[in-house]
Amino acid sequence: GFGNQVIATTSNSKTIYVAAVTGPAATQATLGNINITGADAAQFSVAGGSCLTTGPIQGGATCNILVTFRPTTVGAKSATVHVPLNPPACDGCVTERTVTVTGTGALAPPAAQATTMSARANTPTPLDLTPFISGAELAGVRISTAPSKGTATVSGTFSYTVTVHDNKGHSGSINCSVTVTPAPPVRATCAVITANEG
Repeated sequence: GFGNQVIATTSNSKTIYVAAVTGPAATQATLGNINITGADAAQFSVAGGSCLTTGPIQGGATCNILVTFRPTTVGAKSATVHVPLNPPACDGCVTERTVTVTGTGALAPPAAQATTMSARANTPTPLDLTPFISGAELAGVRISTAPSKGTATVSGTFSYTVTVHDNKGHSGSINCSVTVTPAPPVRATCAVITANEG
C-alpha cells in the first residue's frame, strides 16, 4: 500500500508487475485498456509503465504498471486496478488480472520554514512568524535559544529555533535568525530665534 499521504499531494509511484497469460506454446496475450474501479478510484492514477506501450506479450513474459495516489480527503482509501488480457482461445486461461491498491489520506504535518528577519537596533520591531509556519490543526509555536526579549540594542545576527506542534503530538523545527542593523543616527536641527525690543 501507499501508506499515509498528505491530502492534495501526489505520492511516488508504486509498481505493479503483470505476467502474461500462459497459453499454448508460442502464443501471445494482448493487453486491453487498464482501468481503476471502486469508490476511491479517483484517488489513484495510472502514471506510466511498460504495459502501456508494449505490444502482444509472449506467454510467461512480464510488463509493469506505475500507479500513484493523490488523496482528496482524510482517511483510508482503496481501489482495484484491472488489467484485461486477451489471450488466444485456450481453456482455463485467465483473461483479467486485478490488484487492490490502498492508501490513507493524512493532514499536513506541522512545519517551519527557515528564514532571516531584519530589525533595527534600539527600534521596537514586531517579528511575524505566520508566513513561515504551516500544517493542519496547529496547537502552538515554541521559540527557543532566542535572543533576549525586548528591543535589540546592538547590531548582529541572532539565531533561534522555531518548533511547531499540532494536537496529535507531531512537531517540526527549524533554525531561524534575526539580523539587527544599526539604528540610523539621530539628526537635530537648530534654529536661531531673535527678539526685537519694541
